[in-house]
Amino acid sequence: MTRGVYRICNRVNGHSYIGSSVNIEKRFRDHLWELRRREHDNYHLQNAFNKWGETEFRFEILEVTGDQVAREQFCIDVLKPEYNICPLATSTLGTKRSAETCRRYSELRRGKNTGPKSEEHRRKIGDAQRGRPFTEEHLVNLRTAVKKRKGHPHSAETRAKMSAAQKGKPKSEEQRRKMSEVQKGKPRTEAQRRANEARKGKPLTDAQRKYHESRRGKPISKKRVEVEIIP
Repeated sequence: MTRGVYRICNRVNGHSYIGSSVNIEKRFRDHLWELRRREHDNYHLQNAFNKWGETEFRFEILEVTGDQVAREQFCIDVLKPEYNICPLATSTLGTKRSAETCRRYSELRRGKNTGPKSEEHRRKIGDAQRGRPFTEEHLVNLRTAVKKRKGHPHSAETRAKMSAAQKGKPKSEEQRRKMSEVQKGKPRTEAQRRANEARKGKPLTDAQRKYHESRRGKPISKKRVEVEIIP
């Protein structure tokens, strides 16, 4: 995590945007995330990104410092970045925007979070999120959420959906090994014994047949042999 001043530079014409952050790496990811989705608040930078493409922009750290706001202001005053809308590093207070700028902001924000998202919208969000690395803060939040959920069983509807989603999916050797280790030493419940009795004499399902066919020629464990030869 780097604290300081950064720059987003156009390789083609040398125009740039200067900013500062207490976590420059995360700020870079946020900028790129918004630019790829064409939702960046800075329309100068967004229009340039749309015109030239992602590969023509370079993200670089100008200075590592704890006084990042003051140093950002210094860099803005000296370098005069073309993509910065506000000449002040602290806030946009006092910046006068034209009617055209206000109209563009309005069009950019219109319809956001005002209703349910369409299937196409959700698909685009999923594609944009895929492969994006989690930050350490995000991972901590996920672990906290999982810990809070422990002890709160899923509802019957949720369990039914999870079961339907897993039906027909073949389990890997690693999954079967883990399931076997979890079940070792556990006595069978009355419901499990009744289910085993009900299955006796019934033909194998397609999934069971495929599993047995995949096991042909593989050595049977000692435990299984002992179970099978007991009269």
